[in-house]
Order: sequence, then structure tokens, then C-alpha cells
Amino acid sequence: MPVSKEAVWAVSNLASNGSEEQVQHIMGLEVICALAEAAASFQKDAGTLGVLLECLTCILRLESCRDVAREQMEETGLLDQIEAMQDHPHQDIYNKSVKILSDFFAAED
Repeated sequence: MPVSKEAVWAVSNLASNGSEEQVQHIMGLEVICALAEAAASFQKDAGTLGVLLECLTCILRLESCRDVAREQMEETGLLDQIEAMQDHPHQDIYNKSVKILSDFFAAED
């Protein structure tokens, strides 16, 4: 079953306004997999992609979720999708994708 726009919004609201425990709980439900599916489905919908990228930023900011989220993003292909979003025609999607990559996936020296 495809992931709906409403589901992306709901997860984003929880990631940005919920407790750390709530975010950890949805991470245990493999929310990254659903977000990867949504990113593939809504490539041309800049509004939904923007919400999705904001959601990922909120998840990645939580140290307790960061390593698992990064691993799942790589496994599901979501990281590749975010890298491709650097070529997105919508400036906001470009900015958010670059910010995620530079803040959470930059090579460590």
C-alpha cells in the first residue's frame, strides 16, 4: 500500500513535536522505510518532499536515533534519493537535501 501525503505529514508532526521516546518508537516501526517509499512516490511534489526532508532532519537531530536512521536511509535507498534531490528544480528541496547531507552524512576527517 502506498504511503499517503497525510502519513508523511503525521510522521513529520510527531518527529518535530513528539518526545524523543515517541520518535524512537516510530524508528522501531521502520518509519524510514515508509519515508523512502514516499520520497520515491512524491518526487514531483515539492511540498510533500519538503515536509519529508524536515521530518528526516528532526529524526537525525536526535542522537539516540541518528545512527539507526542513517543506516536505514542507506539500506532503503533513501540516502541516494536525497543525494539526487540536490538536482531538484525547487530551491527549497535543494537546500534541505544539501543541509541533511552536509550536517549528517559529511565525511569525517
